[in-house]
Amino acid sequence: MTDRQFKLLDAIIKEFIENSEAVGSVTLVKKYKLPISSATIRNEMAELMRLGFLAKEHLSSGRVPTTLAYKKLVEQVFNDELELKVALASTIRQELYSVRFDIDEMIYRALQIIFEESGNVGFAILGKRIYHFGLSRIPNLPEYKQVEGLCNLIYVMEDNLMLKEILEEYEETGETRVIFGEDLKMDIFKNMVIIYSPVIIYESKKVYIGLIGSQRLDYAKVIPLVRLVARSVTEGIAGW
Repeated sequence: MTDRQFKLLDAIIKEFIENSEAVGSVTLVKKYKLPISSATIRNEMAELMRLGFLAKEHLSSGRVPTTLAYKKLVEQVFNDELELKVALASTIRQELYSVRFDIDEMIYRALQIIFEESGNVGFAILGKRIYHFGLSRIPNLPEYKQVEGLCNLIYVMEDNLMLKEILEEYEETGETRVIFGEDLKMDIFKNMVIIYSPVIIYESKKVYIGLIGSQRLDYAKVIPLVRLVARSVTEGIAGW
């Protein structure tokens, strides 16, 4: 992929994340002030589609990012080691530290933060117990206005053993992990993504904390978000 193609793909992903609609060349020229013509953008979009980074939905002339495109973006986020803005990071640390002596309250507060900052369901798994926050508000997202997508998400959140087994399979993939539903080869995870971090608490018990939902996410924000929340929980527990 050329540098120009990557910048174009990045703009398409940003536009799709914001509006959840197929992106056309005219929109890109006007909104992102790209120094190339609509014709050149269309040619580059056709090449990105050939490479598997874009797809065409229905009769629309626009394109939407594929899972491969999101993976490319995630790779860039990890390579750049992006962090949250200092003010937001400080607020999150202080909020979680203030409830550090109550593990249940700290987990629920952590999940509330994840939901409020990402717009997707925050979840945690501790032993056989699953915590979640934001599930009742998810139907506001375009992806979950259809019954099938919403039912799939609810089903996943109710089956904590299945979810825990999936998270444990990615045990050696780093501090913060990203699992795309497409890689799980299960229809129920179609168009979903799971971003999470493991946290060790008292008596060496492990908690998985993260978010699950639509892969139409601002990865440059949510990956550092999940990482920071997990670190803040770890730091709070260490002060016991």
